[in-house]
Amino acid sequence: MTRIAILGSGGREHALAWKFAQQLRTDQIVVLPGNGGTPNQASIDLNNFETLAQYCRQEAITLVVVGSEVPLSKGISDYFKANCPDIAIFGPTQAAARLESSKIWAKQFMQRHGVATARFQTFCQTEDALPLAQEWSGKLVIKYDGLAAEKAFLYALIWNKRKPP
Repeated sequence: MTRIAILGSGGREHALAWKFAQQLRTDQIVVLPGNGGTPNQASIDLNNFETLAQYCRQEAITLVVVGSEVPLSKGISDYFKANCPDIAIFGPTQAAARLESSKIWAKQFMQRHGVATARFQTFCQTEDALPLAQEWSGKLVIKYDGLAAEKAFLYALIWNKRKPP
């Protein structure tokens, strides 16, 4: 029997649980830690991979689907592949998750590999970006380098928006 653990507490995880429930019985799905709108949830610290693995074994989880970026950025897929080969995990390795967890690294990766991307400049302090923002006439986006914990905080990375045709 397939038993699925979906990791995270936001709307993405709620949508995943809802879609899986269309194919499986709801008692086969648990959302960790979940939120008030997700059924079958358990309060598990997603940063404690050992406790999470123990929970999955105890509950006969056969597939872990990682929705939250934080455990991916900390290497949860690598941990499960190394320590829980009997439990399948769906999520990129820690190295691959870096594309999501560092905007600067992702932009530099795209440049190195010839992937089309808007020009950008990095700054340590937001106020250091003001001269460039004036030069680019405000046609830019400011992004925080790192995970914004699933919130829309915007800071230190700037690049020009593509002008409409």
